[in-house]
Amino acid sequence: MSKVYIVSDKNQNRIKNLIDINILKIRKGPTLFMTPFKTTAIQLAKLYKYSANSEDVVIDEYEPLRDIFIISKSWTLKELEDENSK
Repeated sequence: MSKVYIVSDKNQNRIKNLIDINILKIRKGPTLFMTPFKTTAIQLAKLYKYSANSEDVVIDEYEPLRDIFIISKSWTLKELEDENSK
């Protein structure tokens, strides 16, 4: 198994009932796209950013750990754009 990149909008509630009862704190909204390629994730995040007029796009990198995926890195689209412009 390889890494997976998930693009989401952190402004929306993904699992509102769990947040309300404080079982789980979720900082981002629903998953928009999932891809094994970082560059594709960035392109999809940009597409969503401009079509939905959202500045709160997040890209999370997940790595396999036995039979589950764990989050290894997380960026906002703005952080990646700033990193690429250097």
